[in-house]
Amino acid sequence: MPTRKNARKTRPYRRSTPVGRLRRNAAKIARHASLIKIRLVSWGLAKDDRVAEILDTVSRILDLFLKVDRILEGLEESGFVPPPKSGSVSYEVRQHVMIAPKFRPKYEAVFGQILLKDPEMLKDLTVSDLLPSGEVVVRRRNRSPFMVPKSHLLPVK
Repeated sequence: MPTRKNARKTRPYRRSTPVGRLRRNAAKIARHASLIKIRLVSWGLAKDDRVAEILDTVSRILDLFLKVDRILEGLEESGFVPPPKSGSVSYEVRQHVMIAPKFRPKYEAVFGQILLKDPEMLKDLTVSDLLPSGEVVVRRRNRSPFMVPKSHLLPVK
């Protein structure tokens, strides 16, 4: 059967488990460690003791990878599944929230001048609207509202 000139190629997807994905991530670490080891060996016997130390450390990483992979293989064969993640957070209008510390530097960069006058601005916000996109509109007292992804917020207790 002839193929079309502009036919899309489909990517083969495989079903995987969380443990299977973790094994592939660990294999990537081992692959990178192997590349480092190959590069170091190609340098020959360098006169710097640090090169030998790196080579020794990378060799230990590769040995540990084999141990980790055997354990993960046992988990995978037993059908182990990690516990489900906690449910999603939902906010309500007039609820007090704050910017999560992880995301605070981003907002400090945007609201730097305002934070000089009102250092508590990102700590005591009120939800003023919930958007269908999943973003939350928040404001500090009667100031201008701004949008924040739900993942950037924490409820104030």
